Amino acid sequence: MLQARVTGRKCDHNGKPIGCYNPNPILNSQIYLAEFPDGHIQELSANSIIQAVYNQIDDYSFDEQLFNDIIDHCYDSKALNEEELKYIQDLRCDQNQGSKFCTLKGWEICVSWKDGTTSWRTLSDIKNSFPLLLARYAMANDLSKEPAFAWWIPHTIKKQSRLLKAVKSRYSQRFHKFGIYVPRSVEEALEIDRQTNTTYWKDAIHKEMSNNRKAFRFLKEGEVVPIGFKWIRCHMIFDVKMDFTRKAIFVAGSHMTDPPSAITFSSVVSRDSVRIAFLLAALNE
Repeated sequence: MLQARVTGRKCDHNGKPIGCYNPNPILNSQIYLAEFPDGHIQELSANSIIQAVYNQIDDYSFDEQLFNDIIDHCYDSKALNEEELKYIQDLRCDQNQGSKFCTLKGWEICVSWKDGTTSWRTLSDIKNSFPLLLARYAMANDLSKEPAFAWWIPHTIKKQSRLLKAVKSRYSQRFHKFGIYVPRSVEEALEIDRQTNTTYWKDAIHKEMSNNRKAFRFLKEGEVVPIGFKWIRCHMIFDVKMDFTRKAIFVAGSHMTDPPSAITFSSVVSRDSVRIAFLLAALNE
């Protein structure tokens, strides 16, 4: 199991791409070049690449990797020490909010995968996916008394037999879908287009906003907000369709801050749902 990056089509000595596209996968004869981590280039057919992509995704089309081991950890200035935690707990007690304060901020865990790659993930992601393995790693590396670990490790060790049955050794990468990196913000989407010299995400944003901008009136600089209107925070949720088409979905909400880390949605109602709705309407006159 090795990750590879598709760098382009294979061409003949005249610079003409080898193979022809056909909507029927059996007749698709395109040949691509894939670069592996050790630097060697391998020729792969379009069907082989598509099969590899679909073999590594879960039921929600996100990339799924096989977990190997936890190999390292680090923390930054956002991580609380014991003195800061005690101060927050005393402050909460004075405000009658209870003394318990749970935090995972500031910590990152480095994990290795079965394909030989390594990556840094937030403590919350690894805790939710592999709580028992992370608890054992923390105890072996004298981290069990740190504020980010102390509040949940004793309970996890106590319930380890139950957790072993519930937790699978798999981790869904919410950053990739069909092998394509899914951005979390408009700035990140435009940066991906710049790095790849494409306009996929930019076109998706333009298409979405062309359909939604009719519901908005843009104020001129210094113009006062009309009575009955208020400012709301908006953001984009990005997705990749099964045909690898990029999609941007405009979301507006008065209490939204950052986009959700993982969201599953249906952007288009299915034909069966419409038929069922009409059937229920007819049965209920």
